[in-house]
Amino acid sequence: MNENFSKPIAVIHISAGLPYKMWPIENFAEIITAVSKEYNYEFALLGGNNDRVLVQKLFEVIKTTDGVVDLVGNFTIRESYYFLSKVKLFIGNDSVLGHFAGSLGIPTIILMNGLINKNRWYPLGRNVNVLTGYDMNHNCLFDDCNYPCPHMEAIKMEEVIGLVREML
Repeated sequence: MNENFSKPIAVIHISAGLPYKMWPIENFAEIITAVSKEYNYEFALLGGNNDRVLVQKLFEVIKTTDGVVDLVGNFTIRESYYFLSKVKLFIGNDSVLGHFAGSLGIPTIILMNGLINKNRWYPLGRNVNVLTGYDMNHNCLFDDCNYPCPHMEAIKMEEVIGLVREML
């Protein structure tokens, strides 16, 4: 960690395994830009080898990659848990990494499709905040829903930035 980071670390997890659970890549790029302007943080991208294409798309749309370290595919699940124990913020889609972050007590923001029962599936932890999106004009097909799902698109950037400000 000392080799790659000299500032507090915020983890960004852009994947979720299923398209209907993923917030648009462009929004994550904007979050990284906004948070880095307001806070003196560096960003770590975590995920599995299957997330490589998503990270490439993120790097195509992000304004600057300064302070963004791509660690996707570098860690086992156990190593990911350990790494998360050392960070100051987690922002990501509903995923196992979000559950890990929540269980560790770090400030965690989870982005979730509004049709998923958040009371049943949200990560547990004292510093977990869940934002859900719902588009009343969209009939979600869940596993067959195209990316980006309008329910996930309904989660507004301002909501996420507001939570970051509250939590940090």
